[in-house]
Amino acid sequence: MTRDLRPAAVTAIVLAGLAGAALLGPVAAVCGGLGVAASVLAPPMRRRVEGWPLGALTVVVMLGLAGAALAGVPPQELLVGLLAWLQVHRRWVRQGSGDDRVSVLLSGMMLLVAAGRVEDPLLAGPVVAWWVALPVALSTGAVRPRTAAWLAGAVVVCAAGAFVVAPRVAGSGDGSGELTGFAPKVELGAMDELLDDPSVVFRAAMRPPPDGPVYWRGVALDTFDGRRWSSSEEPVPVDIVGPRLLPPRSVVIEVRPEEEGSVLFTAGRVVDLELEEGTLLGDGQGGWRSSVDAGRYRLVAVPPFHPGELDPERQTEADTALLRRARTLPQGYDAVRELAATIAGDGTAEEQVTRLAEHLASTYGYSRRPGGRGLDEPLLDFLFTTRAGHCEYFAASLAVLARARGIPARVVNGFVGGELDPTTGWWTVRRYHAHSWTEVYLDGWVGFDATPGPAAAVAPPAIPWFEPVTRGLRDAWERTVAYDRDDQTEAIWSLSRRVEDLVPSRRPSELPWRGLLVIAALGALGVLVTRVLARRVARGLLDGPTSVPASPVARAHERARRHLAGKGMSAPPAMPPVEAATHIAREHPGEASAAMVDLAWLYYEVRLGGSDPRAVAPRARELADRVCRPEP
Repeated sequence: MTRDLRPAAVTAIVLAGLAGAALLGPVAAVCGGLGVAASVLAPPMRRRVEGWPLGALTVVVMLGLAGAALAGVPPQELLVGLLAWLQVHRRWVRQGSGDDRVSVLLSGMMLLVAAGRVEDPLLAGPVVAWWVALPVALSTGAVRPRTAAWLAGAVVVCAAGAFVVAPRVAGSGDGSGELTGFAPKVELGAMDELLDDPSVVFRAAMRPPPDGPVYWRGVALDTFDGRRWSSSEEPVPVDIVGPRLLPPRSVVIEVRPEEEGSVLFTAGRVVDLELEEGTLLGDGQGGWRSSVDAGRYRLVAVPPFHPGELDPERQTEADTALLRRARTLPQGYDAVRELAATIAGDGTAEEQVTRLAEHLASTYGYSRRPGGRGLDEPLLDFLFTTRAGHCEYFAASLAVLARARGIPARVVNGFVGGELDPTTGWWTVRRYHAHSWTEVYLDGWVGFDATPGPAAAVAPPAIPWFEPVTRGLRDAWERTVAYDRDDQTEAIWSLSRRVEDLVPSRRPSELPWRGLLVIAALGALGVLVTRVLARRVARGLLDGPTSVPASPVARAHERARRHLAGKGMSAPPAMPPVEAATHIAREHPGEASAAMVDLAWLYYEVRLGGSDPRAVAPRARELADRVCRPEP
């Protein structure tokens, strides 16, 4: 028995759009919840809300959205709220299939808005549900459950293929769009927006694994004007000649960036660094960059991998101008000099810096939202007024206090720690692992971290067995969301090279053109097969309620009907088979049209009279052959 699944498919699409939009924020969640309730209650309440009650509700919703806008709700949530109400309105006043198509469009718009702002893996559920239900919702006839299942699978496969091969406009940048806090000039407090963001910045594997937390060095900033730190050294091309034998205690590190940017994050003292693409640049302060957006890279480094430990092989700084800049303070910092003298006391430079770092860590408090950003003198506000801030303020304070004692110092922005997957050995470093610390010159640059207590870096705790699975799913979703032209190009080239390896050539070339040709041919074949299958499915859907299980008689009748239609002998679509055949015979008399009338009556005997199709199949095929026989 055929069951019409279109209403259920439309309802699923409506609920998918509302569920996806609800992930945007509280306002969108409230609108989505009301939309779900309204969609469920629409059939029994439709008559009760006709006329002015529905108009009054529309006015109330518009006033509510206007109030939310005045309260500072993001425009994306307001747009989704408006779309949700339009969806509710459309479901309550539904008159036919045209309204269903509008509901499908509104739901798709809500998911599109959500996809531009939401990185939650939960969004994958509504998106997949929307695509699976789409062909059934847009069909013009009844769809059997088995057909719906095949359609759902086909749509998922086609959508996945389209996602992989569709041209991208993102990616292939030039390295100008650096991550916040890692540009050549950074305003104090710029890391505020990173400390709650779980987005993955890069992944790294270290062999052998280190002991304790790892400080991933990004950029060193040595010039301070009271509000901003900047680097005085421009990156220039460099060529590292790696050692033939790895130094003792050396660690091999592989890094896979997940965000665009040219900064190369390293650990320890780098003795070798190899890029997968681009030119290696060095800034003279231990910072490394790529001439293009950083791809995968490999480096060899030696400890220490965290501040507070001196590298016995640290190199003496030969640039006196750089050391002079690293002692410079802004105008009007007399109070800072007095504070530094009081805290540091006498002794060696290392002893004084140690006292300064201990004083900051024990006397000042940690705050993720210090509120000093935007002030004319945010660092002075931290030192003498609020006395609370996050790692940037502690690193900058230690640097200026050390400079006040005549000791060269600079600020380093990077990351600390990460999430270690014990099953793979890879570290996942996210934006909220961002950290700042201080490097002080003690016959070589030495790291100090003055950030206090629980905010300081700690080794990653043991994680439950299921954590790698959930993190893997979340990271896979993030990679899917961030899939751009660079990833697309890399996938195509990698696949073409693998295909090329299967066909040995006497004249191998850097361009895997044979693999590219094979991929292009397979893609064209896939498009043709998909087109043929889509036409067959579409014809089955257009037959609607008149479709019956395939039988020899039904196939013969369909073959004859198509043959006559191809010769310009057809009847109006609304006519039943016998009436249509009689119409053709009247308009185009002849042997073929007469045989078509007999075949139509035979078709009726099977479908309506209950005759055994196997018994009359030979007669049906004979009549179909007479219809399709070439004219003499």
